Amino acid sequence: MMLLAQLLLLPYLARAGSSLSVFGHKNPDTDAICAALTYAWELQERGFQAAAYRLGELNPETAYVLKTLGVEVPPLLEKLEAKAPVAIVDTNNPAELPAGIEKASIHSIVDHHKLSGLSNAEPLEIDMRPLCSAGSILYARAKAAGRTPPKSVAGLMLSSILSDSLEFRSPTTTDIDRVYAAELAGLLGEAGARAELHELARRGPIALARLQRGVG
Repeated sequence: MMLLAQLLLLPYLARAGSSLSVFGHKNPDTDAICAALTYAWELQERGFQAAAYRLGELNPETAYVLKTLGVEVPPLLEKLEAKAPVAIVDTNNPAELPAGIEKASIHSIVDHHKLSGLSNAEPLEIDMRPLCSAGSILYARAKAAGRTPPKSVAGLMLSSILSDSLEFRSPTTTDIDRVYAAELAGLLGEAGARAELHELARRGPIALARLQRGVG
């Protein structure tokens, strides 16, 4: 019986021993970057080795978010090797992913867009939901697993929602997204540098540009 249990664990242990590169789409927006960082955190919590990457330069909004939260900018993914283990967020469109993605070993996809033709030779985890952002899905996953994100990760999740929902004006915004944003703002509280991001939960992502320019 013990031998059977050990054999059943072998595939998991093999995956856990390989470092997953986690990234979103090219020309990354706030959701692509914040979701990559958030999903890397989740995977680490689940026992995987994982690191977030970006597929382009940060826009001013995303740069402000990471600076406010004290989160390091993820490194640029220079090249994707064949069979490299990857996890994808905020897209499933091959045109938005690195060259060679069809030869990578895709562990999982977390996305809120329609199916766009990405194929894979192996079974994989897929979590696609009609919410306004990948960050919303990742927060739902954390809640379902009983994980309370640390404040920096909660800030990343909230930023994903605020940015992709366009201050909750986007037609893709749902009541669930609004509830999640309120819950995440509560997790952030008013302490320290995160007070500004807490304020963004009330004022919306347009405030990002104003705050960056020093305008109230």
